[in-house]
Amino acid sequence: MSDVTADLAGQLNLLHARLTVHVAELLASDSWQIGGMRSPTQYLIWQAGLTPERAKLVVRIAERRHLIPTIPALFDDGPLSLEQMAEPVKAPACACI
Repeated sequence: MSDVTADLAGQLNLLHARLTVHVAELLASDSWQIGGMRSPTQYLIWQAGLTPERAKLVVRIAERRHLIPTIPALFDDGPLSLEQMAEPVKAPACACI
């Protein structure tokens, strides 16, 4: 039974990672600015049915995922959850090569 739980959690992690990639694309193109939306967070609340807190988290990760070069790869592969990505995106941008 625990294998099912782990598998489902991994699938959820993958979908959250895809959502943050999609939101990063929306941010880059300003595509979230439709129908009078005032912020990407408001757009996600409307389009994805997220709570304001969850929508803010998704936007924050989408905005900063490119600044932390190695960790998003783990997120994109499923081992890290949305909540686990919250801490690394708080860190200052990496000056890595």
